[in-house]
Amino acid sequence: MRNVKSKFKTLLDCLGKIRFLTMYYWILAITILLFVGSLSVTNAIAKKGVKREYQEYNESLFKQAQAEMERSIQELIQIAYNIMSDREVNTYLNTKSLSERSRLLEEVIRPEFSSIQAIKSSIETISLYDADGKLVANTGTFYKDVIPETTEGAITFSSLIQIGTKRYFGISIPLYNINKTQIKGRCGECFILINMLYLDEMLEGRLPTSDSSFVLKGGDNQVMVQRGLAADTSINRSGENEEFDQGWSIYQGGIKKTSWDLILSVPNHTLYQNLNYMQRINGITYVIIGLLLLSFFIIIYASILRPIREQTLFMNYYAKNRKSRMEVKSHNEMGLLAENLNAMLDDIDMLTEENLKSKEQVLEANYQKKQSELLAYRNQINPHFMHNTFECIRGMALLYEVPDIAEISEALSRFFSYNVRGKGYETIREIAG
Repeated sequence: MRNVKSKFKTLLDCLGKIRFLTMYYWILAITILLFVGSLSVTNAIAKKGVKREYQEYNESLFKQAQAEMERSIQELIQIAYNIMSDREVNTYLNTKSLSERSRLLEEVIRPEFSSIQAIKSSIETISLYDADGKLVANTGTFYKDVIPETTEGAITFSSLIQIGTKRYFGISIPLYNINKTQIKGRCGECFILINMLYLDEMLEGRLPTSDSSFVLKGGDNQVMVQRGLAADTSINRSGENEEFDQGWSIYQGGIKKTSWDLILSVPNHTLYQNLNYMQRINGITYVIIGLLLLSFFIIIYASILRPIREQTLFMNYYAKNRKSRMEVKSHNEMGLLAENLNAMLDDIDMLTEENLKSKEQVLEANYQKKQSELLAYRNQINPHFMHNTFECIRGMALLYEVPDIAEISEALSRFFSYNVRGKGYETIREIAG
């Protein structure tokens, strides 16, 4: 623990040696790099996520439409199985008696077919053909009196059948002789003609976008149903059309029990519009955050770094001009610091001035003292000089035997000697003595 604290303290000491402005620029540069990198990464993630959700959504719509169509086809197949297993239909095809056939047609076949049409209103025609392919019974819209080819062994769905301006598709149902539980030989065929609106309604409301399209193609690659804007229908069953695939996302699959292909075509620009929309939202968000960060850095620079730099420059200038003061531009913490700095400088100048005055007074007192001492020395020197002078005169008077002058000189010499000694007042007798 102590080692960790020591290392942390060392780190703080190293960081403390870095200039604040340098650290600020480094933090700004790192923030910009992280900001740009984060924007790129989030845009890439958003693009990938939107693309995945877009594709999953389109695929889900396609599978729902495909499942709905297969369910409806299965219902038609169930109707076909019911017709195949209907003994009355089998009896009708096998009877040779015209009267019996006519009775069965009126009493059994037509009512049964009418009930089927009532259940499925999209069924336009139910026709029966004998083993030779000739029409023997028909309800609804007339289709053909002879079928050139008959199906072999399985229920088949035709491609587009155009009758006038109406569009249909057909179901060919092979019919066999039923003898109790055994099936023996082919006895005819049932053909059901269904309005194409039956398939068209299944695709209604399933388009993911307004400019996408659903296309149902028959086994001969002919368009049976098309929902949405016109798409390139030249695409084949494998979906290999490079020019088309570059501008469209294709979802293609077959319809079970049929030779049909269902194709969902969605223009990629819709995806790009969604991506662009997400990127715009993401970009606007980052621009707002970037502006806030930029404002934060500008505020830090304007309120902290710039005042610190100005204070540093001011201190360098103050060394040359002691009377200068820092300009207070704001009343925040840095402004308060500048005010306190100016007040401190004022206090320093006042203390300096008082100190100089005190020194000047001390020097003046010392000067006066020295002057007094000098005057005292001078006052001492003058009497001593006079004392010596009178002593010289006395000596000369004694040398030349002039006693009167010698006495006068001696008296004056004692007087000046007394002044030099400074013993205060004495009597004339003591001085003369």
